[in-house]
Amino acid sequence: MDNRFVCGGRLLRRLASDAGLTFTIQEDGQDRRSVVACDDALESNVLGPLIALQAERVWQALFPEYRGFVSGATFTVQPESLVGLAVNWPLLGRDVASLHRMLAIARAADSVLDWDRRQVIEVEEMVDWYQRLQVQLQDDVLYLPATPEWPATRVPLIFVEGERQLPQEKIHA
Repeated sequence: MDNRFVCGGRLLRRLASDAGLTFTIQEDGQDRRSVVACDDALESNVLGPLIALQAERVWQALFPEYRGFVSGATFTVQPESLVGLAVNWPLLGRDVASLHRMLAIARAADSVLDWDRRQVIEVEEMVDWYQRLQVQLQDDVLYLPATPEWPATRVPLIFVEGERQLPQEKIHA
């Protein structure tokens, strides 16, 4: 790949790694927690979609004049993933739109992962964060209600053939 471009997911993993984050997950039926590699935790079908959803909210908050000109991530309903979603990150270059997208990804990761205050992140805590979003399915769109900090956001979905329901989260050990 041309080194002038970087995938949004790779940027996210690099930012989290540079911040020194460690991810953990509860082992099935035990009181122990297992460490999950940063790259694995932020995969496109694990916690990546959560950061991407927040990046959409950040995009709408930072760049309201670009309604419809979204962060470039696309979302697919994927029942076997952690929260029922997978994200396809955009390729980012050196143009202004790419720089804006990088800013949105970095700000989203900071707001969700809170890497200034903590170094260990529990995967289950991130799933709880997603549940608190109260995401709603409206036709082919995920609707994220407004909060005091963030505007309401609509995120188009791509459905796998035969799937037509709200993504459901799962806990995988």
